[in-house]
Amino acid sequence: MFVIVTGDPQSGAFYVLYRKRGAWLWVDFEEEQYGGYSIGDFEVLMREYDFLSLVERPGLLRGGFGWLLQPGKPAEMVGESKCKIRGTC
Repeated sequence: MFVIVTGDPQSGAFYVLYRKRGAWLWVDFEEEQYGGYSIGDFEVLMREYDFLSLVERPGLLRGGFGWLLQPGKPAEMVGESKCKIRGTC
């Protein structure tokens, strides 16, 4: 899910439903974009970075080492030193 505050086009945040726990997980990218994300950012993640591959593999969100999204490739688990666009590292 992508949530944005009305009137603030750079306030978006990404959430994934973890069905087994019945909880929403906030997806954090460590690229220093602290103000939030735009609809354009969301579209890039969906189209170029295969964000759905991360959602389809919730084990990556639970893993202790984090995950990596690269253009044109599915999400993968990585070690902390290899993360570019990543979360939970």
